[in-house]
Amino acid sequence: MATQLNDWLSVDKISGTGNVEITLTASSYEELVERTTSLKIQGISANAILNVRQNALVPIITLSTSKIESSFKGATYNVVVTSNVDWTLESDSNWYTISQNSGTKGNTTLIITMGENEGTDNKEGTVSFLFGDMVLATLSIVQEAWQPLPKADNRIYYTGDITINSHII
Repeated sequence: MATQLNDWLSVDKISGTGNVEITLTASSYEELVERTTSLKIQGISANAILNVRQNALVPIITLSTSKIESSFKGATYNVVVTSNVDWTLESDSNWYTISQNSGTKGNTTLIITMGENEGTDNKEGTVSFLFGDMVLATLSIVQEAWQPLPKADNRIYYTGDITINSHII
């Protein structure tokens, strides 16, 4: 039978004679600051203090990929977030969509969707995964610029709007 020493630590034996092995059991701890306590062990001829420390939680977020590179046509991508803490995300761009902006510990699959890039510049964005205000992982998203396709006669054809200004004299 275990004896509760405080709100997070218990011991399997509180007395014995001769050489006695005791087992301390700590409850689960998910805080960012370590916790400590001391046990006083009294013997017939000597006393001892046993200091017990339980380490703080080390928050971890890992991603199935750290970079998405897309053609100008756009696509949908899945990214698996694995974490031992609840998390939120922040994005510095709005040219793609993300299926959710937070998750809980465990595995979460995000769906990232982007449309066609009709511009002449590459698009770049960064998604930050946070525990509180700590950034624990980042995802880089890059989409290439629109690329005109050469036709068989080696001329390049453009499918967008074209304005022609002319002056007739």
